[in-house]
Amino acid sequence: MSNGARPRGREPAAVYRRRRIVVLAVVVALVALLWWWLGGDNESAPSTRPAAAVDRPEPSEAATAAEKRHVDKKKPRRPKQRISTELAAPRGSCDVADVVAVPDVADAETRGPVPLRLGLSTTAGKACTLHLTADMLALDITSGDELIWRSSYCPDVLDPQSLTLRPGWLSYVEATWSGRRGSADCLAANEFAEPGYYWAEAAVIGGEPARGQFELEAPPPPPSKAPRGESEDQT
Repeated sequence: MSNGARPRGREPAAVYRRRRIVVLAVVVALVALLWWWLGGDNESAPSTRPAAAVDRPEPSEAATAAEKRHVDKKKPRRPKQRISTELAAPRGSCDVADVVAVPDVADAETRGPVPLRLGLSTTAGKACTLHLTADMLALDITSGDELIWRSSYCPDVLDPQSLTLRPGWLSYVEATWSGRRGSADCLAANEFAEPGYYWAEAAVIGGEPARGQFELEAPPPPPSKAPRGESEDQT
């Protein structure tokens, strides 16, 4: 009768080989699992964390100023140009052939004196002195072809004076026309010029002439007076 006990004795060699293969596979699996756990997988996977920003120090004001001076030294500096505001001193007397007279007459009213303003300049290349007298100046007032007045009729309209003339500049002299028609004796009883447009033509004798236009306007009428009877009624 059997008691259920397993027979004892040496097992076949194939059994031992299978056991060794199983044990070796388990060991390899444990080693692989341990390597992955300790970070082997983290080294092969790319890192998803952003790289830390590198803080760069800002340049100091002293360093910036030093760098700017270094750059400025490389640039050539232009010399400063000074503009003189002093006018050249006159050299000798003016040649009357180089003197230009430009009349500048403003509009005025008839039946009264008319200011005459003359600008004098030189076409020479240097400043000079002009000793101006009335007999050196020719000043005419015309209307069309009609001569209304001439400065030689009244020599007292211009005082003798010395002027410094410069090229490109105007030096002014003042004269006055009585507003009356002229005659050789410059009578104050001559009639006044009529309202209208006139030409002032001027030149230093021997120099270049020029002219300018102006208008003589009629003076405004005097204020009307109320009749004598009407003023008495109002009082």
